[in-house]
Amino acid sequence: MIKYYNFVIVMQPYSFKADNLKLKNYWYYITQGSSAWFESKWQWFKVNFLLSIAASIACSLIIFILVLPQGLHGSEGLLALLLVPPIFMIPSVLIASYLQMVKKPIKIDAALSNFAKRHITDIENLTKMTPDLWFFKWHDNWYYLTYRDSAINIIMRFMIDSEDTQEYYRITQVIQAFVRDKQYNWGLASTPQMLIVSFKDHKALSPDDVTEAMELLPYLIDRFNLISYNPEIVK
Repeated sequence: MIKYYNFVIVMQPYSFKADNLKLKNYWYYITQGSSAWFESKWQWFKVNFLLSIAASIACSLIIFILVLPQGLHGSEGLLALLLVPPIFMIPSVLIASYLQMVKKPIKIDAALSNFAKRHITDIENLTKMTPDLWFFKWHDNWYYLTYRDSAINIIMRFMIDSEDTQEYYRITQVIQAFVRDKQYNWGLASTPQMLIVSFKDHKALSPDDVTEAMELLPYLIDRFNLISYNPEIVK
């Protein structure tokens, strides 16, 4: 019996698109440690400007509560003190959020697009799941293309014909032993459910590296009697 497990690309930093989220939902996801991106600059500005104002007001109230028992030493001095959080927090939040949620996703998409255009022909059924996670079909096999600051990764997901979760780890060790002494112009690793090819600095050393790597992954799937992931049979 084929065992299907919940699958998450753990390297993926972007979790959700925030353009159409309500402010409270956006805040909830952010506090849970999820990373958002915006396609609309207006939506980004509106959401983060409101949150920066709310955060700065909260800081000002805290300062007021802490200063109040000490006694008020002039309204002008207190007013200046209360204005410090908005003056520093609002620009800081807007700059940091713009770089992370608007500019960086555009940079990542450009890097993946350039890599795919240069090295991967005949892409079919491309789905951009997040700015740093693509899913596509190539020569009848399904792959993920992911972006990291240090590398671009091509990933093939697999499953096994077993209900034993430990079997995944055994398969991983067998694959790692098989490729340990092989010499490639890229990094090759395996984890439970994933075969991962990594190209450092977002580039291949030779024109054939990417094609060779992508052909190797289904070869490993067949060699070790694994079952390649197919979205058409997984609902």
